[in-house]
Amino acid sequence: MPTPRLPANRRPLPEATLSGALGGVLIRFLDARGLPARACRARLAHWKPDGRIPAVEWALCLHLIQAEDPRPALGLEIARHMQPEHAGLLAYLALACDDMGELVTQLERFHRLMWQGFAVQVQRGTDDVTLTWTPLQAPPPHTLEIARLAFETGIAGIVQLFRALAGDAQSPRAVTLLGAPPRDLA
Repeated sequence: MPTPRLPANRRPLPEATLSGALGGVLIRFLDARGLPARACRARLAHWKPDGRIPAVEWALCLHLIQAEDPRPALGLEIARHMQPEHAGLLAYLALACDDMGELVTQLERFHRLMWQGFAVQVQRGTDDVTLTWTPLQAPPPHTLEIARLAFETGIAGIVQLFRALAGDAQSPRAVTLLGAPPRDLA
């Protein structure tokens, strides 16, 4: 007798997880800024570069960093430290790409190597590409601001990764995040 399965709309969603290699981005940022961030560093010490971490752990570390460095656009600053080694296997797959189009295709196919629990959709236009990165579960309303910082850092990290891998200085035309727009768009 086959194992009963819940209907697709009733199945529990997978927990959102990230590659533990992303901890290297945070460490590089903290070191570059000279921030002690002891609580964050203590958490990062347990992350394995070849392991997985819950997305809430990533968000918590960002929150701890923000408590010590409350600058506007903090996620953009952190993402500037993203390097291919922080993308794990996805970076190796992307290194074989000849251009941005191939790189976007690899991201669409293999994004789960870095981000599990998120849907990535790609729409190609005549002159541009639209990436939609959506959590499979919406963050609770009381966590929206920290989720926003996590998404800001993640999306900016993707752009930084594209630039590092493709040698391309293209920038997004627009980025839309959860919640209200930031007060300071500096």
